[in-house]
Amino acid sequence: MRVCAGCGAPASPVARFCVDCGRRLAPPTELAPPPGEALAATEEPGLTFSGLVTSRWRLELPNGVEVAVEGPLVIGRRPDAAAAPPRARLVTVDDPDRTVSRSHLIVAPSVGGVLLTDLSGHNGVVIEGLDGSERRFVGSAVEVGEPCGIRLGAVRILLRSA
Repeated sequence: MRVCAGCGAPASPVARFCVDCGRRLAPPTELAPPPGEALAATEEPGLTFSGLVTSRWRLELPNGVEVAVEGPLVIGRRPDAAAAPPRARLVTVDDPDRTVSRSHLIVAPSVGGVLLTDLSGHNGVVIEGLDGSERRFVGSAVEVGEPCGIRLGAVRILLRSA
């Protein structure tokens, strides 16, 4: 597991910033356990025999298209592969008002739900809870474990259980 060099907090394999202190993390050196060291089979939902997190989540884009969160997704107006972790899928959202950055957000499955990592650095991301609450984060990562709305500028994406 990766840890932040600044504060020692554990970090997700796809996180670019520390959730605790906000410091930029060093790039990951490996995303999965080496062969022969895979996690044992478990009854815990979301884990497979290989130890990789499986998808229990879907994003519903403003145009109605649903995207399974089976690995890292880079979401933006024109997402750039250079901003993406290895094997990430690029997801384009229509934003004629240009309130969404080219590469705005990474969405990746995690054991506790979904890890959201803001790449914009200044626009930020707003998480809308089912109870109407809102939580904004900028340039950092947040783990979400329940369905919610995700607002990038004027664009709203829904996170749903699969």
